[in-house]
Amino acid sequence: MSSNDAIPGERRTAAGREPAPEARVDHGLTAVVATTFSGVVTYWSDGAQRLYGLPRRGALGQNIASLIDWHIAPDDLAHLAQIGEGGVRVFRHPVRLADGKHVHFKSTASVAAGPDGALEIIFASSPLPASTGGGVERAGAPSGLEAVAEMRFFCDETMKIEYVGASLTAIFGYLPRDVIGLRAPEFIFEDDLAAWMGAWNAAISDPGQSHVAQVRVRHSNGQWLWIEESIVSKLDDPEVASVVVNARNVSDLRRTEDVLAAAEQTLLSVLETSVEGVWIVDAYGTTIFANERLAEFLGISRNRILQSRLEQLDDIALCRMVREQNVIRLPGAREQLEGPFAVPGEGTRWLRVAMAPRYDHLGAFAGSIVMCSEVTEQRGVGTGPLSRLLGAAPTVPVPLGQVPPRAGSLAPQLGDEQQVRSAVARSLTMISPRELEVVVRLVMGDRVPAIAERLFVSQSTVRNQLSSVFRKVGVKSQQDLIALLRGDIEE
Repeated sequence: MSSNDAIPGERRTAAGREPAPEARVDHGLTAVVATTFSGVVTYWSDGAQRLYGLPRRGALGQNIASLIDWHIAPDDLAHLAQIGEGGVRVFRHPVRLADGKHVHFKSTASVAAGPDGALEIIFASSPLPASTGGGVERAGAPSGLEAVAEMRFFCDETMKIEYVGASLTAIFGYLPRDVIGLRAPEFIFEDDLAAWMGAWNAAISDPGQSHVAQVRVRHSNGQWLWIEESIVSKLDDPEVASVVVNARNVSDLRRTEDVLAAAEQTLLSVLETSVEGVWIVDAYGTTIFANERLAEFLGISRNRILQSRLEQLDDIALCRMVREQNVIRLPGAREQLEGPFAVPGEGTRWLRVAMAPRYDHLGAFAGSIVMCSEVTEQRGVGTGPLSRLLGAAPTVPVPLGQVPPRAGSLAPQLGDEQQVRSAVARSLTMISPRELEVVVRLVMGDRVPAIAERLFVSQSTVRNQLSSVFRKVGVKSQQDLIALLRGDIEE
């Protein structure tokens, strides 16, 4: 039954004629009336019956000016017609009720589509306190509030809806006349009411400032939409005299976030059960993720990995290597190596280690990701004495695809690159950061082609940088440079 049909308990006289309701000034009521642009009444709410003292059947089809004397001139309505759908004006005006009393009302008049799609003017009117006096006050369309969001609505201080934007039907499926005069909380999911009320109360206490809440709002079909509502109190603004709510449909965004969260949980489950050790650290050396397999490879508890920064794990060879990777931060640099690692209480494991840098959405370095797998059986490696830096067998971990260094050379070892870098930087203070990286790779045993590939530059660039270093240091060859640095590095 629509609100324009007969209401339960409606009384008729013996002659079958409906008696006029007694006009009653109830400041908690809102009269909702819809008219054509010429003033013919198309909708008359229960609140209108009670406030104006006129029955619905006697009002529908009549000109509003012949029913109540409310001092709203035809020119005022013509201005709304020019604005079109979504237009709104606020009036403070006296109304002469059916019993002859004069009461001041606040009316919010707006243009909206009716049930047949034709535009109509909807008035949401509430009586003002008895102390209010004066004639008609008219405000233009509230400035800065046109088409700001997908949908906006005005509420009075009691949360009753006085105006809704033109997008109401497209987003929520309601006609404006279905919601104007109702309280906004009636449409909000019960579990979200506390968040919405918190934003509302904050807005009332802080006029002019926006307070945001994301809540579920009921669609006319019964479904719930996620809506981000920005609430601003403009009760003291004479142009508006309402609380303004700008609403944005974020249902698709929330669904996307839910899908991403589910995908992230699935990925974490995969990483947790992986037969490989997985370690993710941020740019500051803090562990973001580590699985149990990694803890097994390192021979320490997972809790220690998660609760310690990289520098606090310096007694573990692989941790030293990961910390070094985090320090280098060469764009695009990746490591893929194999080598023996000492595991406390277990001897030595031969691990294949792949490391890669991580970057955030802005391209800034965000840390490293490390994956380890055991290849001890394939290598047939047994336990042996521990090296000075690795704490493992003297066999040297070698980058995949490279030839092991010649006997007698300064052998590269996983875990001693930082020592090499520090020694080179201390000895060759005059070289540039890029030249420093070239020299470090040279001392670590890389040839020019490998250095070029690692640093993502051409071989000629590497040779030019080495030539520059030779000139600055006063040597003639790579061998001379290494010999010069050997003493510092081996100290």
